Amino acid sequence: MSGWETHLRALRRLLIRAAIAYAVLFAAAVAWLPVLIRDAIRPVHQLHVALIVTSLDEVVVQDLKLALSLAFFAALPYFTYEAWRFVAPALTASERRLVRTALAAGLLLFLAGAAFAWWIVVPRLVRYLVAIAAWSHLSVYLRYGSYLSFVGTVVLAFGAAFELPVLVACGTAMGLLTPSALQAKRKYAYFALVIVGVLISPPELIAHLTVTVPLFALYEASVAIASVIQRRKSREKAQTTALSEG
Repeated sequence: MSGWETHLRALRRLLIRAAIAYAVLFAAAVAWLPVLIRDAIRPVHQLHVALIVTSLDEVVVQDLKLALSLAFFAALPYFTYEAWRFVAPALTASERRLVRTALAAGLLLFLAGAAFAWWIVVPRLVRYLVAIAAWSHLSVYLRYGSYLSFVGTVVLAFGAAFELPVLVACGTAMGLLTPSALQAKRKYAYFALVIVGVLISPPELIAHLTVTVPLFALYEASVAIASVIQRRKSREKAQTTALSEG
């Protein structure tokens, strides 16, 4: 059997395992869906805002889309692990160590960002947006599908934003970023983060701070991580130079 055929067989087994994992997680998502939706719509129910549907099949279609999306994101770590097993033999020991660390940290930070959005940002965002509508003398009737899409977008956006330290760490390890460059661009980065925080939060100071301060903390954590990686690279380079001269 040629090496190409061996890789094809390995890829076929990988796809089969991934499909089975996705099917299992989809079944779990369907079972867990009522609990998730109950928690997702709690902020609007607490405000006595009505959720409506405009077609008979909207609830079924939206629930199916939500279950498919949940299964995908739940399976993403397993997909990544299978992809990692497929490409790991072609990487060096240091590259494997870097990828393993980045994947583990990326998963934890994404979950932290999603949890922060779910429990902190979404309830406040809904409350203030509804208050703005009431202040404008408007009655609020939210479509079931658009509301779930809104919640999902906010959760995913914060999960992605919390990946900043991982991206900076990888960029520093590959020589694309340096701590000094991050420190020099700090005021511009803060300005950009303030704009992001204002755009995605309600027009109220506390709400702005609730979103912007964690983004500042993520940036400073990224600078600290980049500094640690840079010092380690400098130390390893000095040791290599000393060994070659010795």
